[in-house]
Amino acid sequence: MHWTRLGETGVTVANRMPTENGYLTVVIETGVPGLLCLVVVLGGAAIIGLELARRDPSDPISQAAGVAAVGIVAILAGNLAVDGFAQETNQFLLGLFVAMVIVAKRYRMVPQPAA
Repeated sequence: MHWTRLGETGVTVANRMPTENGYLTVVIETGVPGLLCLVVVLGGAAIIGLELARRDPSDPISQAAGVAAVGIVAILAGNLAVDGFAQETNQFLLGLFVAMVIVAKRYRMVPQPAA
């Protein structure tokens, strides 16, 4: 917290300063269970996406899951130095990347017709 005195009125205002680390912010706002849930969901999506891309390199949907997994890992790494989980752009991209992995996983579970 940063306390600021406003002019001659003597009123003091508290401003929340950024932590400059997205994981520390998550721990402060949601506690350790919130951080564990975040890591399980995003880490799990990254692992599944990379596994799909590795298992079937010729399938474009599996490759899209791999690209989404790389995007998830990049955002996770970027949040070590930036408090970015709360930014709307990062939230949108993380949701999009996780959705791409989920769709690819569901697509792989559906039996494919023989060619």
